[in-house]
Amino acid sequence: MFNLFTGQAIEGYDKESLQNQINRNWEYLSTIKENINHGQIKRVVLLYADDNSIKVLYQQNWVNNSKIFPMKMPRLIHMSDFFNISSIHLLDEPVIAANGDILIGENFDQIDTIRLRDTKTLYTLTRHGNRGIGDCVAQSMCLMKYYGSHDTHIFRLKSPVPATALQHLNYPVNLQQAENGMIGILKTELKFTVYNPCPILKTYHIHCSQIAKRLKKGQNSIRDSPWNIRIIKTSRPIHSLKYGP
Repeated sequence: MFNLFTGQAIEGYDKESLQNQINRNWEYLSTIKENINHGQIKRVVLLYADDNSIKVLYQQNWVNNSKIFPMKMPRLIHMSDFFNISSIHLLDEPVIAANGDILIGENFDQIDTIRLRDTKTLYTLTRHGNRGIGDCVAQSMCLMKYYGSHDTHIFRLKSPVPATALQHLNYPVNLQQAENGMIGILKTELKFTVYNPCPILKTYHIHCSQIAKRLKKGQNSIRDSPWNIRIIKTSRPIHSLKYGP
């Protein structure tokens, strides 16, 4: 059973139309509802920064609401938050870290999380399409020419992540190449083996609305100051669940 971190809350976009905000909130809510009903998800730790963003969630009357554990953050979510919270609260427990619009799909029961822990293996998954949810057709990034799009990360920590690595991971998750910097840091500093078995472990991107796509224009990269991350790694899809080097 996995602990699912979601790195985005239900956000309001002040400069967008009310309908656009409603559409985006519906996508987040639909994703959370599906994830708490997933048989392999034990709890959903929902990280959020704004009290107003969580009010809509409390209004829902879902069967598995008890799986949701909101955790307020002092700022927008950083990549280090997933590993810091796991080091403190979820040591030696299997963890999935994913964006708030990522739906957890099939075959997660096939993961041997003990081997994942003992071999220091990280799965970083490229997403599939939107599985017919919403009013658009999103392509599977896993099954087309590889562009990255690692929106889900699976790990089980045997020991806490050192403070130096957490400091290097201390950048916003919405920066360009954020996941590639994380892969680089875990491989070089923490000696993790990283695989991308997205053809087996399927995740889906629930995003038909245009809000975030417009906001990403002109977005900074982890290569920019003050982050200055230069170790950028990728992980191309593989068709098996591997563990260790």
